[in-house]
Amino acid sequence: MRPSLCFARPSLSTGLARSILVVGALSALSCGREVTAPEESARVSRAISIRPTFRTAPGHAEVSSGVEFSHLRLTLSQLDGRLVHERIVDFPAASDTLRLSVTVPLSPSAPAAGEQMALRIRFITTAGDTVFRSGPDTILVEPARAGVPPTEIGVELQYTGPGSDATRVELTPVSAGTTGGSALNFSAQAFGALNALVATAPILFTSTDTSVVRFANARSGAATTGSRRGAALVIASLLTGPADTASVSVYPLATSIAAVQGGGQSAPVGAALPSAVIVRVTANDALGVAGVTVAFATPGGSVANANVVTDADGLASTTWTLGPSVGVQSLTATAAGLGGSPLEFTATALAGTATLLAFTVTPATTTAGVPFGPIAVEARDAIGNVATTFVGAVTLAIGTNPGSGVLAGTVTANAVAGVATFAGVSIAASGVGYSLSAAAAGLTSVTSASFNIDAGPAAAVVFSGQPLAVTVGLAIAPAVQVTARDAFGNTASTFTGAVTIAVGLNPGGATLSGTTVVNAVAGVATFSGLSLDVSAAGYTLEATSGVLVGATSALFNTSALLVAWTNAAGGAWNVASNWSVGRVPIASDSVVISLSGSYAVSLTAPITASFIAVGGSSGSQTLNVSSTTLTILGRLSTQGTGALGLSSATVTGAGSVFNGGSLSLTSSTIATPFTNQ
Repeated sequence: MRPSLCFARPSLSTGLARSILVVGALSALSCGREVTAPEESARVSRAISIRPTFRTAPGHAEVSSGVEFSHLRLTLSQLDGRLVHERIVDFPAASDTLRLSVTVPLSPSAPAAGEQMALRIRFITTAGDTVFRSGPDTILVEPARAGVPPTEIGVELQYTGPGSDATRVELTPVSAGTTGGSALNFSAQAFGALNALVATAPILFTSTDTSVVRFANARSGAATTGSRRGAALVIASLLTGPADTASVSVYPLATSIAAVQGGGQSAPVGAALPSAVIVRVTANDALGVAGVTVAFATPGGSVANANVVTDADGLASTTWTLGPSVGVQSLTATAAGLGGSPLEFTATALAGTATLLAFTVTPATTTAGVPFGPIAVEARDAIGNVATTFVGAVTLAIGTNPGSGVLAGTVTANAVAGVATFAGVSIAASGVGYSLSAAAAGLTSVTSASFNIDAGPAAAVVFSGQPLAVTVGLAIAPAVQVTARDAFGNTASTFTGAVTIAVGLNPGGATLSGTTVVNAVAGVATFSGLSLDVSAAGYTLEATSGVLVGATSALFNTSALLVAWTNAAGGAWNVASNWSVGRVPIASDSVVISLSGSYAVSLTAPITASFIAVGGSSGSQTLNVSSTTLTILGRLSTQGTGALGLSSATVTGAGSVFNGGSLSLTSSTIATPFTNQ
């Protein structure tokens, strides 16, 4: 009988290409249909479905159908080699299925279960070369039975075309990693005996996971990665089985960066934060992406690593050391082009332990006795920040003290949040270049900038230059000075008012001569040329200036001026040049005529004198008083070489006369007590 055979063009995939051979009554049977019944009593085979498989490495995803063939050769033979059926038919390139009807008789002696035969299949090119073959495969040809489906028989095809002698294949590169949607290019070479290159061997490229990497054409090494991250093997295989593999890792493009930890911490200024700053870079699938550079930056502080590459989990971290400023500080983490970039972290820098003091509000120049404005002293840590936890006592004192002043007011204050404030502190003594110091237990002390204390307005006058050894008739020397002072005794240097001076206690009834009203200069009035004309003990001077409190000098005495004769040739009493002081003696002077030599001094006009002494060490010295009156308030004396000649003269007064030399009286009178030795 003529059975029907149906072959599908081999797609050469491990899905196992199917070819169906149906043997039975001559009829138009579709592939896979069952035989309904035999047409005659002769025994014929039932329908047989032949399933070709291919001798390739297990697990390959695809085998190329790029090997061309044009014919199919089918051979059935008895097991002893006798040919039962052989046929060569065209297999059009455009056809996927080939149907054949053949007559395969069974031997009359064949068992009821069927007859074993040898099956051979060949795929042949137009040149007559066999590129795929199978068999001989022993199959059981069973008698046809109505209602029984075809028996499926598997046969293995082996590639025998060009390059089938290749024994191994090499694939490059051996590994690759890239982002999803990227192009990859692989190449492979086949080698045969003695490592000879076999250029004609077909090489197929497949992937173990086409969602990770896939080939559009199995004969081409051009691949495209999928959108899913993961790993797969690329397989380059020969149709005869040998294969080589390469690993491919696909990771998606990074899309965003987010903070993991590190913000909201606090630490002392200049210290590292206790926890690292960590960010995570992810893709659209919310999983981490490795290999992305994250830049960490902070103004004022520092980071352990400024540029960090993310790890396999997409994490990048660094240690943040705070800067020197107390308060909120910031850090940025930047990954260019990613959503959320740059990230900003904040941390609070706390003041450290107090180690030193510093003036933040210093004393300024002020008026004596007037409190300074508030003075502020800070406790600071080692890098200059306010140590806000310090609440200890801080004490002020005068540092440089040009006026020997005393610091008045509350000079010790407890700090509040690291700051000690002083109000109402003052210095009463004026001076230029004062400074204050601040000290606290355990801290380094500090000295302020310099400042001045100015005198206040004049409140009183005082004698700053007292009258000392006063000689009657001479200017008091040194000059008397009167100083205007403020309420604290400082010289009122801005005072320029008039100061008047006068005699206070006046035991000798003397007259004060000279300029008695003087304008002060820088608070000081200087009286040059003052003199008194009577010698006595217990004088005082008084100074006044408007509403200012006046002053009285210390007690002082006046003494007569010693006036000596200087002309050895003698001469007239009333000639100023004959005397040592360049003037004629006055009543308060003590007159001495003792110049060595022999001469006479003539007095012809009335005078009043306190003391007159005549007589020297050699020669003869004579005072001749003629036709006049000599009034002695103290004593007139002669001694040794001295002589007193009175002619028509009178000596009178409250004083006395002592003669220790020689005396000559002519028509004269001594009306005072007289002693002649």
